[in-house]
Amino acid sequence: YDVVDNVSKVHGRHTFRWGGEYRRLQATVTNPDHYQSGNFGFDNSYTSSCAGNVSCSGATGGAGVADFLLGLPTTMNRDIVNAFPQTRLTIADVYFQDDIRLTSKLTLNLGLRWDLITMYNEANNHQSNWDPQTGLLDVATAGNRGPNVPTDWHIFAPRLGLAYSPDNGKTAIRAAFSITNFPDHYGAAGGTLERNWPFFEEYTLTQAASNTPWAALSS
Repeated sequence: YDVVDNVSKVHGRHTFRWGGEYRRLQATVTNPDHYQSGNFGFDNSYTSSCAGNVSCSGATGGAGVADFLLGLPTTMNRDIVNAFPQTRLTIADVYFQDDIRLTSKLTLNLGLRWDLITMYNEANNHQSNWDPQTGLLDVATAGNRGPNVPTDWHIFAPRLGLAYSPDNGKTAIRAAFSITNFPDHYGAAGGTLERNWPFFEEYTLTQAASNTPWAALSS
């Protein structure tokens, strides 16, 4: 859910704006497995001139498509998510801005915003994080839900700008500077610590001996 409110007030040369927002987000993954049926890689290992020869090098001929038609993969991998992640976080902010019309030609914009972006929590604590101090993987608990990632309570974002017109509005020169904050993982509401072991597992298998078939697929 999202609660937001903004207020504007004009007073003389000033235009004041202030407000805030509170967002409670949850991202639920209903199909977390990647490559549920496996991912298979094919090259020319088993149809080239080196097929079946472990010590052979400089292979000629063969094709990955031919290996595929034979059902002989070179690599296989499978990702498994042992849970259905329900990651949650809170985003809140308050801001204040004053647009000051200093003269008929120059207006300044001065503002400050405070952001709160909590670390992702998972509804059932299905998260883990590697601790570089101990070398261990810490699983989330009721008292360390992050885990080991504290919330930053000191995120401030200034807003500075100006608008200048040297010829009574025919030309406008504008400049601005600001800082914007958003959650990691490209602003998404998940996709971080819930994808660690033991909740996220990835298995990769490769041929034990070069040019030698080790697994076969069938329709």
